[in-house]
Amino acid sequence: MTVESSRLPYAEEIAVQDWNHFEMKQGSQTFEWMIPYLSDQTPPESLEKAPLEPIFSPASHTYLHGGHYLGEVEEEFFIEDGVVSVFVDWISSSYSPQLKITGPDGSEFSIQQTFQDSETLFEGAFHHSIELSDPAPGKWVLCALAEEEAYLLSVSYHSREHKEVKIQVDPQFQLSLNPGDSRERSTLRAVKAIVHVHYYNDTTRSLEESRSYQLHESSTTFLESHGSGVYNLTIDVLGKTAKDFSFNRTIVKSIYVNEQQELYGH
Repeated sequence: MTVESSRLPYAEEIAVQDWNHFEMKQGSQTFEWMIPYLSDQTPPESLEKAPLEPIFSPASHTYLHGGHYLGEVEEEFFIEDGVVSVFVDWISSSYSPQLKITGPDGSEFSIQQTFQDSETLFEGAFHHSIELSDPAPGKWVLCALAEEEAYLLSVSYHSREHKEVKIQVDPQFQLSLNPGDSRERSTLRAVKAIVHVHYYNDTTRSLEESRSYQLHESSTTFLESHGSGVYNLTIDVLGKTAKDFSFNRTIVKSIYVNEQQELYGH
């Protein structure tokens, strides 16, 4: 993980170390740096300040999709032109599902390694992964066979080209989709996003509302407010590159709204 891709425009930088994507999720690797920010006695200075306006989700380098199946399931994902490598991780409840990845030209690939997660958010789950170097652009298909399985497909992209999509949430709860940024024009076109919002009540801590929204390039919509609590946003972004290859990424974001209707992003 590069320092540049890990930085958030609204966040305070805590530490820079030689961590990869997997190690960043491990508490044993990163928790010591977060302790001062989690203590009740010394809350982080950033939480004492006024809420950030507006809240941005920076470019994503990952595509995510999951679910549950019986017998067989096929998951599609796209690799656009300019991608140097992708890391495909099938995170599931089964140790030995039959997995096959098929490229745009019909070439088939097998999983390179399997291990059980013992330290991250997915403790107890099994990771079945493969790294694809210089992958052909186009549609890829992962086919899984198991008696029954819950799963999450995670595809991490390393691209030599600048492709950026930003999601903005302003203090009025207006959500907007912005391909590219001021530093460099995005090479994407026909960008659209499907936004899934899950609201958790601040008092009961339970899921109380789920809703989906659709956004098209440079469009906006207002999210429905349910009061104070946590709003978890999962945003599936689709688009086309200048060479007409499909592009897909997923942005995951949490927004906390306090009783004064002030927004805090994570």
